[in-house]
Amino acid sequence: MTPTSFRSSGQAGPSKPVRAVIAAVILVGASVGLAAAAIPRYVESRLAAALRNDLHAGRVAVTVRAAPQDALAGRFDALDLTIDAFRAGDLPVERLEANLTGVELDRGRLTQSGELVLRRLGRGSATVTVTEAGLEQYLTASGTLRGARVRLAGGEATVRGVIRVLTIDVTAVMRGEFIIPNGDRVSLRIRSISLGEVRLPPEVGQSLGAAMNPLVRVDDFPLPMRFTSVRTDHGELVLRAGTPR
Repeated sequence: MTPTSFRSSGQAGPSKPVRAVIAAVILVGASVGLAAAAIPRYVESRLAAALRNDLHAGRVAVTVRAAPQDALAGRFDALDLTIDAFRAGDLPVERLEANLTGVELDRGRLTQSGELVLRRLGRGSATVTVTEAGLEQYLTASGTLRGARVRLAGGEATVRGVIRVLTIDVTAVMRGEFIIPNGDRVSLRIRSISLGEVRLPPEVGQSLGAAMNPLVRVDDFPLPMRFTSVRTDHGELVLRAGTPR
């Protein structure tokens, strides 16, 4: 069998004007495609700037997954956030990582004043990391302890600092654990407290703990969530949270 071959039909190609129109259509199509691809990146930059300004954060990274028209309207199939070095209330936070789905923001508030107003949220999860240094800053600034030192290891927190008893400054050492009383806050529950070599009744530690608790509330964060678990190890307090039901 003779192999099939593809040959020119001998007809002339498109005229110069037709070729120019074709080239223009291709160029416009490419430009539209590039513009559409740039819309989510533009929205990401606006969201990151709004969060950075609102939280005075050191770094904010935002990734959205949405069709260009939805991204412009403030609707996202998925929204991922990483926020570093900010304060949740008075507590310095090392990092917040969140993965959200079914998100809708108030587009007008975002574009006009840079405000983040959540209109709808499907589901989401978040991880909050606080370091020993952050807890030390918080406890010292609260006035409960002077020169606070914190060690986080093995599920336990050891807190050392100077307190005043009557007119005498003494070094207190407390040991305890972080708890989530009802999902909307995190507190330090002190199990033991000693002044120097003297171990005090648990009630003294509970009284001191009441003065420094709660350490953090969900209302201190830019997202609606409820704390679900807490882990204390390797110098970090790690909180996990989910969207409220």
